[in-house]
Amino acid sequence: SVDFYEFNGNLIYNVPTGGVRPYFGGGVGVAKESLDTDFFSDSATETGWNILGGLKFGSGGINPFAEVRYVIYTGDETFNNRFVASFGILF
Repeated sequence: SVDFYEFNGNLIYNVPTGGVRPYFGGGVGVAKESLDTDFFSDSATETGWNILGGLKFGSGGINPFAEVRYVIYTGDETFNNRFVASFGILF
């Protein structure tokens, strides 16, 4: 089995606009990867820096968003830097 977990903490700045509201920010994350087979077992943990930006839509209690994030890992080449695109609803 292969497991991958990533936990992130980011600070963002909301650009003060109406309607569509852009934001940008950064933060830090920790990722853990583990591999377990009948013959081999290994795991690795890395910390990384996040650079992100996105758009929030709406101004009520439920706000859809779209975000892009680039994660720069600081350790060896166990983890490749990665680009993440996400969307969802904030409430």
